[in-house]
Amino acid sequence: MKRRRIIILCICALLVCIFAGILTACGAEQEFEGVQVVYEFEGGVYKNGGRATHYYHLKPGAECLLVSPESLDADELRRPGFTFAGWYQTRTEDPVTGKVTYSDPWDFEKDTISSDTERVTLYAAWKENFRTYYELCYRDGDGEEVSIAKYDVLNGSKFNSSANYNKVDGLPGVPDQDAADKASELRCTVKKEYADGASRVCYYDENGNAWDPDFLHPGDEGDLTHVVETTDPETGESLSKECTVKIFVEFEEGIFSYASNVTELQRAITNKESIVLLADIDFAGGTFNGFADTTTRIYGGLKNFDGSYKELYIDGKDHSIKNFALGYNVSSLVTGNETLGNNSLVVSLFGLIDHVRIKNVSFTGVTIDLSADYSRVANIYIAPLALTSVSSEIVNVSFTGTYKTTKLPSGFIQDNLVVERTNPVHFPATETEIGENVTVSLTDPA
Repeated sequence: MKRRRIIILCICALLVCIFAGILTACGAEQEFEGVQVVYEFEGGVYKNGGRATHYYHLKPGAECLLVSPESLDADELRRPGFTFAGWYQTRTEDPVTGKVTYSDPWDFEKDTISSDTERVTLYAAWKENFRTYYELCYRDGDGEEVSIAKYDVLNGSKFNSSANYNKVDGLPGVPDQDAADKASELRCTVKKEYADGASRVCYYDENGNAWDPDFLHPGDEGDLTHVVETTDPETGESLSKECTVKIFVEFEEGIFSYASNVTELQRAITNKESIVLLADIDFAGGTFNGFADTTTRIYGGLKNFDGSYKELYIDGKDHSIKNFALGYNVSSLVTGNETLGNNSLVVSLFGLIDHVRIKNVSFTGVTIDLSADYSRVANIYIAPLALTSVSSEIVNVSFTGTYKTTKLPSGFIQDNLVVERTNPVHFPATETEIGENVTVSLTDPA
């Protein structure tokens, strides 16, 4: 009880005299007796000074709480662009990076000094006013960057297309929905000619690469080229720094799946979805049965009830599907086709395409080994890309591979084996565009 009384008396006495001590210490230092307590402001300013020194006069054996200098009056300990984060006893500076860290916080409600204390130095810690954002953008028809929305996120956060982000800076916002639903809402913001007919959204980084879902916002630890400083327009003082990472939105027509590996590609084909490649897909010598339906050997759009088509497409984004043996099922024969004839085996990536668009993709390192020991096979067509094509489009596509015959059905007529080695479509196309940069090369193995 006696100790507590001494502490309280010390505090009361000090509240009267410390303020004068601060003012004196902010100017030229003078000689005082007692326990010296130095407050280093570490870039901050209090009463136009960068440090304050207090002297505590204590009777022998007495203890006393310290009083934080910024709590004595209405003046604020401040540092433009930073927020005060407390007082610490230990200051450590990295000799290589120069980065300063603080430890051993001082608790003004519990920590005390005594008459035996020689000197205490406390350092002001500051937290930089640093804000981190993801900003959704798109490029208009002229290639100009347009901002859609800017979202406030935490350092180290992934971009989540369905998160409830807080929109900032008064930019028009994107409703907080799943990415698949955002496209229709974005049509209200983006120029109509850009988004017309789109039903899915794709995300890309500033360099045009597919957005990495594992990317973590770097914040103040990241690339400083993303960091900008905001200032007070009247005083010019720094208010905060911010790091904005831009995400570019693009629209893809139709219902599609992304594919960046073999599993995703096979799943999309099974579901008869349009496909956008996000990376090269390497089968590493495995078998790929292509895109054609295993029963009808037709790869085509889905018919609506009114008879119109929902086109399917493959957009490789200049990636490749490579190193595979083109597979086929010798018992899956085309019948009832006047052009091909009954019981025709089609070995082809796409077979008989109908309302399909294939673009920006290469098929490389392909091997075709014909082994068709099945008595019902009457005709065999080897067509690397497609055998027939109706109302389709092939642009910027290449195929390179090798072909050999291992076994044919007993009594098979050799003239009924047709091998297309150079043309993208074997039979004349109907309402089909074969664009530039379309090549096929099927050679005999060395």
